[in-house]
Order: sequence, then C-alpha cells, then structure tokens
Amino acid sequence: MKKNVYVYLAATALLVASYRQCSNSEVVAPRNTAQTKEPAPPSVAATERKKQTELETWEPTPEEKSIQEATVAVLHGKVVDEFGHPVPNAEIVCKPNNDPWINSLRRIVIRSDADGRFFLREANAASLSVSASAAGYYTSKASSGGYSFTDLPLSMPENLRKRALPKTQSSSENPVILTLRKMGSREPLLERRRSGVLQDTQTYLIGTTENHQIYIKYWLDTAVKRMHINGWPVHDWGVEISVKNGEIVSTAKPDSSNPASFMAPLDGYQAKIEQTFDSSMDDTKQKRGILGDFFVRFKDGTFARLELDLQSSPTRPWGIVASLYNPSGSRSTEFDPSIQIELPQNR
Repeated sequence: MKKNVYVYLAATALLVASYRQCSNSEVVAPRNTAQTKEPAPPSVAATERKKQTELETWEPTPEEKSIQEATVAVLHGKVVDEFGHPVPNAEIVCKPNNDPWINSLRRIVIRSDADGRFFLREANAASLSVSASAAGYYTSKASSGGYSFTDLPLSMPENLRKRALPKTQSSSENPVILTLRKMGSREPLLERRRSGVLQDTQTYLIGTTENHQIYIKYWLDTAVKRMHINGWPVHDWGVEISVKNGEIVSTAKPDSSNPASFMAPLDGYQAKIEQTFDSSMDDTKQKRGILGDFFVRFKDGTFARLELDLQSSPTRPWGIVASLYNPSGSRSTEFDPSIQIELPQNR
C-alpha cells in the first residue's frame, strides 16, 4: 500500500531534525561518580527507533484521507541564479504527492517564463516535490524543494506534528524561490567514459586523434604480506599514469562555486604520476584504490581533465576513466552537456 503523503511530509522533516540534532550535540562533562546515579536517558538511537516506529505505523483516519485527496495544490515560483537574476526557460519538474518509497505516478514538466516565473495548479495533490534545471547552470539543494498544501491531521502524533513540513503559502508577489548557480566559461567539450578490468598496461583515448591518449600501468603482487589494522589483506601494488605526447598534473576536485578550479594550470605538469603502496607503509597510508582528478596538457596545445577511480584486487582489479577534452586550445574544462561535442562513431 502506498504510504500516505502526511507520513512523507513528517519523514522529510524528521530526517532534517535528526541531522540538526547530531550537528548541534554538545560534549557534556562526566558526572561525579560519587554522586547518586540517575537512570540514564534513552539513547539517541533508541529515541530515533521509537520515532521511526511511529512514522511507519501511524495512519490518518478515512476522513483525513479524503481531505488529502480533495486538496488542490497551488504554487507560484521563480527560478533565479545566485545573484538573484531570473533564469528564463528553466525546466521545472513537479511530482505530486511524491513518495520516498514508491515512484510518483505523475510527473509534470513546465518551463519558466522570461522573468523566471512559473505556476503550478494540481488537483489531488496534498504535496508537491519541485526541482529546477537549466542549460548553463548547476543544480543544488537550493534548486529543489518540497511543499505541503494541507493542514496537518488532528490524529497525527505530536512527535510527528513538530517535524512535519508547514503549509506552503505563495503568491505572484511572494513566490517560492529556486536557485541555480551559473556556470563559468563554457565551451564545447568531448566527454568520454570507460570502465572495465585493469590490465598490466591499458590505453585510453580521450581526445579526437591517436595523439590524445593516456596510459595506465597497473601492477600487484598477489602475495598477502600482512593484514591491515581494519582486517583486509595488504598487497604490494601500484599505478603509473602517463600521457602520449603530453604531460599530467594532479589537482583537487573542481568546485562549481569556483569557476577558476575548472581551468587547467599553465605549469606543474610532469611526464608521469606514479603511486605505489607496499607492506612497509603505515596502515594510515595504505589504500586499496585511487580516486582522483587530473589535468592533461598535450603537445598540440590542447587540454583535458580526468577523473580516475582505480581499484586494486588480486582477482578483479577495476578502473573507471572519465575525461573531458577541449579541442579549442582553451584551458577551460567546465562541462555543459547541452553544448558537448558529439562523440565520433566507433571511437
């Protein structure tokens, strides 16, 4: 049976409240052991289990359900960028009575107008889940939201009532705001993604010609040298990453709030990057995989960005190589799928 929307609204708020409780917890000084011990309060875990039990077992009355079914959701909204400027023609996806356990049967898609505004009116919708997206913009938590359009049922337990989403009030003068973050310097990029079992040496084409390749050399000694403090076997292993007709440099993961982080640097490159792990290393430095970001500079003056996920294993080592190549000679690697370069056939 589909969960009632009231339960969904309470569950959403309950998760938020649990997060805040954990984030705001304080360190309490220990009691004097000489004092009389008082009964220990219920643990956080026990309290949350009780709340979850209430959440899963409570059901509104038939009369309350009929009110829910008769609810008409009316929502005025506006899509803006991080500076408050309207985002026209943004795609608005709406799911009435969205359920965290079961996919909503209804999905409405509309567009914002020239002023970034949109309007939704849906029958039989006690709640709406709404998200916005647009070409040239990043999405985030601020670009989506959940909204309630019905009063809380009187039979709802107080514990859930305190955590349920409040009834949404919106108008053309006071719309709900969904915020997108504008991308920086966008240029057409060629996106590639390959995954599979790692071999001793493997070649990955990331550009438009055979001169735009990287090599990944993987090795592992299958002998178990010792056991890690966390209980997994320690092997000697390593990875070497090099570039045909080019150089490579390691970098931090680009941040959408900092457009400069998508720009390939001018210096710091080297012929290859090697990471090795042997049994003599401290357990805190041992790894069973490598996850990282890199920039590549080819000799023809073009640049690319790599995301590598390489996992060692004596039986089935695995690798994922994602690349974004800019053929223009610009150092920008900020990716907008709406203007990406079409991948050549059979490449």
